[in-house]
Amino acid sequence: MNILRINDVKNITSMSNSSIYDLIKKNKFPRPRRIGKRAVGWLENDIQAWLESRPEAGSWDLLKKKNIVSWKIVVTWDNNIDEDIVDIPNDVADTIDNYLTEMENENGES
Repeated sequence: MNILRINDVKNITSMSNSSIYDLIKKNKFPRPRRIGKRAVGWLENDIQAWLESRPEAGSWDLLKKKNIVSWKIVVTWDNNIDEDIVDIPNDVADTIDNYLTEMENENGES
């Protein structure tokens, strides 16, 4: 059983500190274990299980069948960036998807 520190977890998941801790707060990511007075770490098995629970890229249709879609939302304002992963209902996801498709078509993207 290997213990991973935050930098290991960031490298494995390709997520930032703030994204990891935001997901922990929302109970959507494994909680770290205390390994010392001021040190925490994650069990490698917990991180691996979380990764395996994530949908494969391009599995949009599978997610839509569940009636909920998870999107990563990135908002920028005044040189600040805020990002979050949110679950949205299918009808909203379809509206956003249609809008993005229209924008791609207008800009000549495929």
